[in-house]
Amino acid sequence: MKNLLAPTTLSTALLFVALENIGIPYPTELSYLAVYALVKAGKLDFVVALGLVSAAHVIGATAAYELSRSGRGRIAQWARKRQRTQAAHQVLERWFRNYGIWAILAARVVGYVRPWASLAAGIAGMKRGPFLAATVVGSIAHTWVALLATSGIVWLWLRYPFLRPGLLVGGVVLIWGIWLVGWLRARRRPAAPREAG
Repeated sequence: MKNLLAPTTLSTALLFVALENIGIPYPTELSYLAVYALVKAGKLDFVVALGLVSAAHVIGATAAYELSRSGRGRIAQWARKRQRTQAAHQVLERWFRNYGIWAILAARVVGYVRPWASLAAGIAGMKRGPFLAATVVGSIAHTWVALLATSGIVWLWLRYPFLRPGLLVGGVVLIWGIWLVGWLRARRRPAAPREAG
């Protein structure tokens, strides 16, 4: 039964990684846990896992880039109106001015910016070649670090049970903290005045 579930677990994890890169707020840490479990069980080689997860990042990021770059359709219009896309666009614009192509590399490892960076790059009309090159390199680096971090956290969880409450709290803050901060900031913004009519 476990042998039958392994491909399903892997494909589901990769699907969610790709969707997160399109801008759907799914915590990819759960996908990394699933992939690491397959590696630990000997059902998946680490290098293969690194390649597959990196490819899922690149596929999702490229889909978001192409959809927003086209300037057509509901997804492109939706992306342009999203506060997070606009915020990411502003951050990336500043990074592009200061660091050029290194901005995309940095965006691949910054959780708050990563899901929206590809949408913002497409809207800004960034050239496809540099975008893809930076996305591939940045995704591989991010995935490698994330898989190693996941293995370390799992080791701590199993080796030192007294650390588990702290790891749980840290995980919740890591996964949902940034989204909560963004939501609170949005609530604090004054609403646009309505016209009398």
